Order: sequence, then C-alpha cells, then structure tokens
Amino acid sequence: MGIDVLMSALEPLRQLYLQHPVAQSLGMVALITGFLAFAQKDDLRLKQFLSAYCAVIGLHFLLMGSYPGAISAWVSGTRAWASRRTNSLVWMFAFMLINIVLVVPGITAWIFVLPLFAACLGTWALFREKGMRMRFMMMIGTVCWLTHNMAIGSIGGTIIESSFLLINASTLYRLWREQKTSVVVK
Repeated sequence: MGIDVLMSALEPLRQLYLQHPVAQSLGMVALITGFLAFAQKDDLRLKQFLSAYCAVIGLHFLLMGSYPGAISAWVSGTRAWASRRTNSLVWMFAFMLINIVLVVPGITAWIFVLPLFAACLGTWALFREKGMRMRFMMMIGTVCWLTHNMAIGSIGGTIIESSFLLINASTLYRLWREQKTSVVVK
C-alpha cells in the first residue's frame, strides 16, 4: 500500500520528466554543479562553479521554453565569471543593462520578471558584496528562481533552487559560526 501511494504521488513528476527528458536530464547535471558551487566557502571558487552552473541551467530553461530564464542564466554565468576579476561599477551596470535589454522583450507573463530580478540582484551581490552579505542576497534571488522554476514545471530547476536554499543557508551558518568564533578568540 505504501509504495502505491508513493508512486501515485510521484506520477505528476514522472509525466513532467517524460515531456522534457533531455531538458530535465540537463537539470540534473546543473544540480550537481550547483551543489558544488554553493558548498564553496571561498568566493572565487563559488564564482567559478556558479558560471558553469549557469551555462547548463540556461540550456535547461531554453529547452523548457523559458527564454527569459535562459537569457538571465547565461548573462548571470558570464557576470559571475567576470566578477572574479573586477568589481567595477561600470561592469556591474553593464551586465544589469544587458540582462534587461535581452530579457524584457521575452517577458510574456509576470513569472518571467523573476529571473530578471534575481539576475540583477545577483549581479549586485557578486560585484559589490562579499561573504555572508553576498550569499544572503543570492538567497533572495534563489527564492525568485524557485518560484519561476515551479511555475514553468522544471523538476530539476525546482530541486536545484530548493537545494540551493538549504546549501546556502548551511554555508551562511558555517561562515557566521566561524566569524563568531574568531571574535571570541580575539
């Protein structure tokens, strides 16, 4: 009886997967890359893994039919890569403008505004913030992406962003604990 209930509950997910098997499989590849990204305590390594994640998840969104999500992801990946070398306001605003110019024409429903907002917030975080503050701002963006992914029926994307919330919260906690311990030791 228990397995039948479980299988029945998972049937909608199976149907979604069967509608877009290649896209959902790419979502799983992105999931692994994303785990590695947000588990990093070093900001540079976070940005490197985040770039790779954005490339894969962008293709996933494109195959799922979310043009605004794909463009925002790809611009975000390029931005994360560039932010490793510079925190220039000119570059920060350039990436925000590129995102707006490329995404706004593809917005056909309110849900497609969320990737744009998340990408702009992430741009600010990666170029202007560090450590805990950067990760907290990225968590707000994660909530936007999670909502978008649920709305478009992205199984992998929904799992990824849900996982990002947990992983990023865990990393934030570890950084907070280290900061608290170093203050006590001094």
